[in-house]
Amino acid sequence: MSLFFMFAFSLCNLASIASAAAQSPASSVETLFNVSRGIELENIAVRSNGALLLTALNSPVLHQYKPYIEGSTSETVVTVPNVNSLFGISEVSPDIFAFAAGNYSRSTSAVVKSFSVWAVNLRTYPPVLSKITDLPNARFLNGLTSLPPPVHSKKEVNATILLSDTILGQIYHIDPTTGALEAVLQSNATGAARPASLQPGVNGLRYVPASRKLYYTNTIAGIFGSIKISITPSASALPAVTADGEWQNIVSGPRGDDFAVASDGTAYLSGNPVNTVFKVTPDGVSSVFLNSTVLGSGPTSGAFGRTWKEQSSLYITTNGIPVGANLSTVVSDGGAVLKVSFKDTC
Repeated sequence: MSLFFMFAFSLCNLASIASAAAQSPASSVETLFNVSRGIELENIAVRSNGALLLTALNSPVLHQYKPYIEGSTSETVVTVPNVNSLFGISEVSPDIFAFAAGNYSRSTSAVVKSFSVWAVNLRTYPPVLSKITDLPNARFLNGLTSLPPPVHSKKEVNATILLSDTILGQIYHIDPTTGALEAVLQSNATGAARPASLQPGVNGLRYVPASRKLYYTNTIAGIFGSIKISITPSASALPAVTADGEWQNIVSGPRGDDFAVASDGTAYLSGNPVNTVFKVTPDGVSSVFLNSTVLGSGPTSGAFGRTWKEQSSLYITTNGIPVGANLSTVVSDGGAVLKVSFKDTC
């Protein structure tokens, strides 16, 4: 079995493994570590060995934390030049991760023409950083998710990625190997234009291969939704990504940032603006999962553990900004990573 077949298989089954845990009640919540003052953790990806990769606002550093090592502290993986913040991140090949970067601050917002997408290769030591492409027309790159390569491909093929632009309300499809890029999901399967949920405010993205659904949040509209998509391979260009159904507003109200979602559609939305993590069931029932007392500051993203030992764990990142702060002037106390352990129902 090739490494790339195993990777495609892993992407297709990762959310399935997390599904059972997602249905279980939480048994404990602990803070694993905090980053330095001024740094807001933004997004998270989990390596196959269980290590956490963390992006942050106000830091060009890709951080790594190893929860399986007692007393572990945050490590610098790579530092991206000419930017001050990193955003969405996802694995595109075994131990190769793509992520968005750019310049952003709470006082000046996003800087146009500063955004780009990068890859880090963790198969080598030291890790190798490379630029995939610049996006000079982007206004605010944010959420990022992987679309797995064909499972039965006869050659080594990377996953491609979907990337949101929160200000433009756009979703881009990017080939991390060639840098080819195009805007996708302009309409649904019947030709209807994008709904309000995919207009300015679109934020977190997660693709679940088992259901072929792309899940997304719109922070401005307070919507968590999904759409089934079709991925048609191409021998010479980007695979075609098209809608294969209608847009569904799963729930309205929670102002979600990024999130973790299981194969059955159970999601944990990081409600950054209201310092709450919401649990949303597949049929659209929303409830408070973690409140501001437990979190201490705004949650920004989530990811399930990947190793056998940690598959019943949910990791939550926070921005270190306390409830009620003036968001245009506040300085983060330092973001944190929280670990939620679910009760074993086996």
